[in-house]
Amino acid sequence: MKQTFFRLFLFLSISIYSQTSEIKFIDTSISIDGKLEESVWDTLPENTNFYNYLPTDVGLAKNQTSVKIFHNGEYLYVSATYFDSTEETQVSTLKRDVSIAFSDAFVMIVDTQNQEQSGYFFAVNSLGNQTDGLVSRVNDSYNLSFSWNTIWQSEAILNGNKKQYEIAIPLKALNFNKENNIFGIQFYIRDIKNNSWTILKNVKRNYANLNLRFTEKFLIVNLPEKSNSRFTATPSLTANYQNDVINNVDDTAFKASLDVQYNLTSSLKMDATINPDFSQIDVDQQVTNLTRFSVFFPEQRNFFLENSDLFSNLGVDGINPFYSRRVGANSDIQFGLKLSGNISPKTRIGVLNVQTDEAAAVASQNFGTLVLEQQLSKNFVTTAFFINRQQTDNFDFVNDYNRVTGINLNYKSNNNRWIGLANYGKSLNDGISGDNNFYNAGIWFNKRGLEWNASIKNVGKNYITDVGFTPRLYNYDAINDLVVREGYT
Repeated sequence: MKQTFFRLFLFLSISIYSQTSEIKFIDTSISIDGKLEESVWDTLPENTNFYNYLPTDVGLAKNQTSVKIFHNGEYLYVSATYFDSTEETQVSTLKRDVSIAFSDAFVMIVDTQNQEQSGYFFAVNSLGNQTDGLVSRVNDSYNLSFSWNTIWQSEAILNGNKKQYEIAIPLKALNFNKENNIFGIQFYIRDIKNNSWTILKNVKRNYANLNLRFTEKFLIVNLPEKSNSRFTATPSLTANYQNDVINNVDDTAFKASLDVQYNLTSSLKMDATINPDFSQIDVDQQVTNLTRFSVFFPEQRNFFLENSDLFSNLGVDGINPFYSRRVGANSDIQFGLKLSGNISPKTRIGVLNVQTDEAAAVASQNFGTLVLEQQLSKNFVTTAFFINRQQTDNFDFVNDYNRVTGINLNYKSNNNRWIGLANYGKSLNDGISGDNNFYNAGIWFNKRGLEWNASIKNVGKNYITDVGFTPRLYNYDAINDLVVREGYT
């Protein structure tokens, strides 16, 4: 009996270990030129046998890809060789941070916490153009934002029928925890010439290729305890010159700004900003709104982007108690402080405090948010939050406030077919009480050939979220030019 148990234990141990690939530590540096001529690449195991994802998701890909990866404690190095059937290539643009859907490209998604909540997106097209972004969970799916940027190296060359990619990602740009040395990684290839997508970890096309639940697990050997660079400061100066031609008056104003990022640990970051103007941010895409509800625009300001899923994923679609675009929308931000990341392998925290300035008839406001996310088990994750908007007079609080608190519970099944979500929220306002709750319960099922979901939600008419996004709670009456607040189920 003991011998049988030992054999079973040994078999399970070997099976579990065999399912985790390794990213070796090699104390060397290489030149990122796409040629893959360094001897270190010959010593590494290859990750291959890519599967078809689109237009068909059946079987192994005809045109295969070989990916090799290692780190030296400072950079994560990746090489990829796509064995194309032709020497030709096709790209749609050389602009940075645009979708690679219409170009030949290599894509890498990295879930450094292996919690299937958020990750990093890196892509290089066949002419060497870079795209990076953040992947974050939104209810039953995942969202990709191109607003996040970091500095990394890449090169791509055309070598006959082979498309060769070489990448170096600084580890200091990634949030990771030494105690949690398993990364979830997905690689895929886009070949626009034959309209195909191929992928390392087999994912059926009814799931998004961004889905962090389907990643290959890589054990990082000798993962460094902390990044080499812990402190980054970005000062800036904005000059504004105005000429009043009628009164012949010139006016020049200067505004100094400072952005600071400090890595308390490799997985916990503190961001601070003073007098930001965000002038480097792209303008929003123009939208013609023919509905009676507000339009959602994504956040693009750098200060709010790091670990943004902690703050932006506190509700459900159309009922979100925190929408960072509200902060600083009516007046300039004086200063802001944010602490976000992992304090343990299964615990994430987000603390945000921003003070805005007084402007004309707009009073100064203080915005504060506290979020705690805890992974209870492999299947359950819970999130608790508290959001506060309070009018201020210099450093004194005025009795004009809006506060929202709540708790969320997420469930996912072992086979990734079932997803469940339960939410409860309550708002507190000065002078308003009653009918101020929100609750939601939803379930999703997804497998090839069958997808369905069911949910119920209730929003009280006094569930007021001054810093949130609840468009259907506010109905615009165009005839009487009034906005009517009405709850719904």
